[in-house]
Amino acid sequence: MCVGTAMAEVNIIPKPTSVVEHEGSFLLKDGMTIGYSDASLEPAATYLQGLLTQSTGLSFKTKAGKGKIQLSIVLPDESNEDYELVSDKKGPAAPKSPLVAP
Repeated sequence: MCVGTAMAEVNIIPKPTSVVEHEGSFLLKDGMTIGYSDASLEPAATYLQGLLTQSTGLSFKTKAGKGKIQLSIVLPDESNEDYELVSDKKGPAAPKSPLVAP
């Protein structure tokens, strides 16, 4: 996402209740790896791979373990249905999110 001086609209589902914007960017590159921490996330990684390839024209790989883009499972607190998506110069990751099937 490219952001100028005004905050860009965030188009993700589910819509976040808040967004904290910091300086910096993350550039998607051809051949980048989407890693997943659990075998149950392989379909989500493959789904993301297809979406990113279709929207950017770049190729992405998926693999179990660490990747430049990281998918991880954190067991949700039953009273809390929020999630966290972090994108920084190291790459995007969802360290606090319930598993949602694509």
